[in-house]
Amino acid sequence: MDIKDVISYDPFTGILTRKINRAKHLAGEVVGSVNGNGYLTTKFKSKSIKCHQIAWFLTYDYWPKEIDHIDGNRLNNKLENLREVTRQENVRNTQVYKNSPFNIHGISKRGNKYRAYITVNNKLIQLGSHLKLETAIIIRKAAEAWWGFHPNHSRLSQGEGS
Repeated sequence: MDIKDVISYDPFTGILTRKINRAKHLAGEVVGSVNGNGYLTTKFKSKSIKCHQIAWFLTYDYWPKEIDHIDGNRLNNKLENLREVTRQENVRNTQVYKNSPFNIHGISKRGNKYRAYITVNNKLIQLGSHLKLETAIIIRKAAEAWWGFHPNHSRLSQGEGS
């Protein structure tokens, strides 16, 4: 049995549902549970698969290597929120976690100065030390734009996902 025979996908809601009764699951039941990384996953043929990957497969008939949740919400599997990307592009659309001290990637404090930096192609690029946090943030955001990071990058994470 193929996954297309078992699961259906609504691209407008992002919800996957079961097509048939199987084991302990009933037809029409919503598919997926949140894993430790905040993604909806399900098992098919004893293999754990992320629901956004299934959604992509059911829509486009091939398995993606990497999918980005554009709005950063790992639970939002609406088709308009999913895009196929490279690993590098996906990393450039990561959000800041709530425990981040300055609510932005690439800023740290050393003494009385704020250090700005960015990592591009696995290389750390120093953007200087600044007396004001606001200056360090402006320079970091300019570097993100220069290097083609997604506009959502460094936004505070929302809910479970990023």
